[in-house]
Amino acid sequence: RRFGRVYGELKRVSKGFQSEFTQAFQEPIDEIKETARLTREAVTRPFDEALDERATEAKPAASPDGGVDS
Repeated sequence: RRFGRVYGELKRVSKGFQSEFTQAFQEPIDEIKETARLTREAVTRPFDEALDERATEAKPAASPDGGVDS
């Protein structure tokens, strides 16, 4: 019985510590994730835009009669 009470108390203390630890580090972790996301976007955006531009240039122009010019 005594062991059960001690074990339960240790579990509660452990859970409390884990909760405090998570709360203390959540904001910095979120900031790091946001910085990583912004960096990834900044790096990939020029490539995505270049690919979009090339795809637009590669499309054949439509002729006035609705067909595609060759």
